[in-house]
Amino acid sequence: MPMWDRHFILPAVLFRWILPLHTFYMLFISYSNLNEHKAWLTINNPGVIPWTRYLTQNGLAVFAWWSLLHSVVGFGIVLKYYASVQDQVASCIVLSITFLCIITWFALQKFFLTKYMRHTFSIYPILVLGLSAMFTSSYHVQNFSINTAVCGVLMLLITIMSFIHLISACQEKSRKPVVAELRFEGCETVYQPEGKIKHKIQNSEKSSHAEAESTT
Repeated sequence: MPMWDRHFILPAVLFRWILPLHTFYMLFISYSNLNEHKAWLTINNPGVIPWTRYLTQNGLAVFAWWSLLHSVVGFGIVLKYYASVQDQVASCIVLSITFLCIITWFALQKFFLTKYMRHTFSIYPILVLGLSAMFTSSYHVQNFSINTAVCGVLMLLITIMSFIHLISACQEKSRKPVVAELRFEGCETVYQPEGKIKHKIQNSEKSSHAEAESTT
């Protein structure tokens, strides 16, 4: 903010790009760690899994995409005032970058990284909100530009993506088989609490001592 106030636009935009990159990296770490430790959490602390999916990951996704929209708009400002690009061309570049990022996210979420990103729903409302702000700021009835129409089409496309993702997630949840709770008595150190394991060990030791004394 001090850089923007002093009109240091280029370094301000460069520093602004740190936020989405860092937040997307944090989101990647959250996805990978939850997938890696999901089995342990299911046994020992299953409540952490939905909290991480619906609160942590969706919160990180909201902040990442909102900061990404700000960074892309800042890049358009740099193109306009530093590279002397026309306003319509700069707006077209901003919308194209946003479109490519959205398509990449949807492809990863729907086809490649579904098991990691299935429960992240919050990006679509925040994208519609950000694009609607761009749409309303550039909407003029007498001078309806092509970029305004593209922005409206992007909002419609994101809404369709949101419905597709929501329906596919609900179908995946309904197709998920109900598995009975499994109990493996031979894997006591994995499937039973530590206190019960110690109690069973002590009982087995007492019974072995009693058998030894009876034989003597």
